[in-house]
Amino acid sequence: MNPYGGELAAILWLMGTVLHIRLKTAIAAGVFIAVVPLWYMTIIYSDEGTGGVGFWALNLLIMFAWEGVLSGLMLMLRWLWGATQELQTGQEARAQLAVSEERLRFSRDLHDLLGHSLSVISLKSELSAKLALKDPAKAAGEMHEVRRLARDSLKEVRAAVRGYRDIDLDAELASVRAVLEAAGIRCAVDARTADLSPERRALLAWAVREGVTNILKHSTATQCSITIHEGVLEIRNNGVTGSPGSTGSGLHGLSERISTEGGSLSAGPTDTGEYLLRAAMPA
Repeated sequence: MNPYGGELAAILWLMGTVLHIRLKTAIAAGVFIAVVPLWYMTIIYSDEGTGGVGFWALNLLIMFAWEGVLSGLMLMLRWLWGATQELQTGQEARAQLAVSEERLRFSRDLHDLLGHSLSVISLKSELSAKLALKDPAKAAGEMHEVRRLARDSLKEVRAAVRGYRDIDLDAELASVRAVLEAAGIRCAVDARTADLSPERRALLAWAVREGVTNILKHSTATQCSITIHEGVLEIRNNGVTGSPGSTGSGLHGLSERISTEGGSLSAGPTDTGEYLLRAAMPA
């Protein structure tokens, strides 16, 4: 009777089991698979003497050594898979956190701008209503003040929204580089922005933010390069995922904004195996 077939089947079973059970359980299973055949051989080949048992035992021990090596490799693959999953989850969490922080900042700005103005408008409106019959002239004066406050508040809100939309390109480049490096993605930036108009700088800054957000959320990149030459932005990364030519709603909206200014935006895999986002603005 040859025990190798059963031992090989047991090794394959252990290798598969290692990927789904705890380390201690896998070790115990390996010891069991090694010891039981040895015990079995001592009974079956006892009539051949110590030489026969020793020969079979040596062969089984060699197989067990290979079993340990292969199981160790399976454990390493299991650890690498878990680490990759955790990294992907961390990248998505960082991207979501960045979006949430930006929304929170904008909410705080609006609260600071409108909180005081709306309170004053409410008080003056109530005062005007009370004075309407007693002192119409004074009531009219209060309403003129209400109108002025409302106009000033509207101007402040528009300025805040404009500032929210027109993010600074150089600051955005520095920010996304730091975020990518923190996520374990090497990032090289080569940007010539001195001759860009404020409008072009703002749109390219949004393209940088959207492109890097997509890298963090949807790719498995380890390297990224960002270049801006003569109004043309290119963001390349080596983490191609998804179907060719697919774009998210963020890129679609950004493409429409750039198109209205006479520019163009494209995103998709390249022939060299990279993913390229390209935004070109007219001179």
